This record gives sequence, C-alpha cells and structure tokens, in this order.
Amino acid sequence: MVSPEMSAQDKNWWTDDRYAIYDLNVNSVAVYPQHEEELDLATAGPTYTAKGYAYAGGGRRITRVEVSLDKGRSTIALSHSSFFEEAN
Repeated sequence: MVSPEMSAQDKNWWTDDRYAIYDLNVNSVAVYPQHEEELDLATAGPTYTAKGYAYAGGGRRITRVEVSLDKGRSTIALSHSSFFEEAN
C-alpha cells in the first residue's frame, strides 16, 4: 500500500513494479446488439454478428465469449474471435 506520506515524498512511486496491478477482472462491452435492441427471431436471418470487446489485463487473452438469450439460464459459446493486435 502507498501511504499519503510515501506519495508526497516520492513522486515516481507509481513506476515501482511492486505497486503495479497486472491482473484485472475481465472488463467487457457489448456493442451489438445495442442496449435494449430487440431481435425478432421469427424474421431474423440465420446468423447475427455480435460485436464488442473484452480486456483481461496482464497480457492474457480472452479465451471464451458466451452469450445468453434467456437471462443467463443457458449460454451460447461464440465461435469466432479476432484480436486487435493481430489486425494491425
């Protein structure tokens, strides 16, 4: 832990690896479908492209994405993922 005194005495404390946070909970955002967008499964085509992003931290990749159509009672594993660093 960095005390207020340590922070005041050493302005570069944040560059010390002992205080780095490398592991984070997964952060993700669904972009499509949009918030409150409703998909009519009766008239929709055979596929829908869901889009979004996820970040795990620590240089680790997201290995699985699951989508639920029934508020989490069951999930569907998505079959295709692309990685930003490989697209450039």
